[in-house]
This record gives sequence, structure tokens and C-alpha cells, in this order.
Amino acid sequence: MPPHDPLGRFLRQALAYLRVDDPEDRSALQVRLGATFLDTFLAGYFEVVSSRASGLIFVDYNRLMTSDLPPLVSTDEASSGERILAVGRAASGGV
Repeated sequence: MPPHDPLGRFLRQALAYLRVDDPEDRSALQVRLGATFLDTFLAGYFEVVSSRASGLIFVDYNRLMTSDLPPLVSTDEASSGERILAVGRAASGGV
């Protein structure tokens, strides 16, 4: 992904906040929030916004909302050889 790509830059920045490398921190989040992790990344539904004035802001986190929604990236797309920056689920099962 080109370094000037604003969407790629936004996703990398958001993903950096969701990475929890310390096992004790992951354990604490599991106990306090019932959080789950994919490797070292916090799993769940997130709403993130960014502005020049405020920077990156997480406005919502839901650990349960994604369990019954279809994947955003299918395994067919993942096997096409393209580099995948993020994998997730759609925020709405409807429109």
C-alpha cells in the first residue's frame, strides 16, 4: 500500500491502538471486559473517526456484536494474492 494512501494510514493507526502485546494487559482486558483477542489484537466491533483537529477517536467498542455478522473479507478474496491490511465484519447485517 502506498505510503500516501490516507485509508491505509488510517487503518494502520487504528490497528496500532488495538494491538495489546503485554500478556498481563490482555489478561486484565479479558477479565474486566470479557475481551477476546486474535493473536495480540483486540477483537470486536469498533467505530473510529479521525479529524485534523482531534486525531483518531474510538467512539464505540462492542465485543459481542460481530459474532453473527458475515465476514468483510471472504477467504476467496484472501487467497487472491492481494495483501490484506485488515479483516473484519460488516457493521450491519442489512443494508
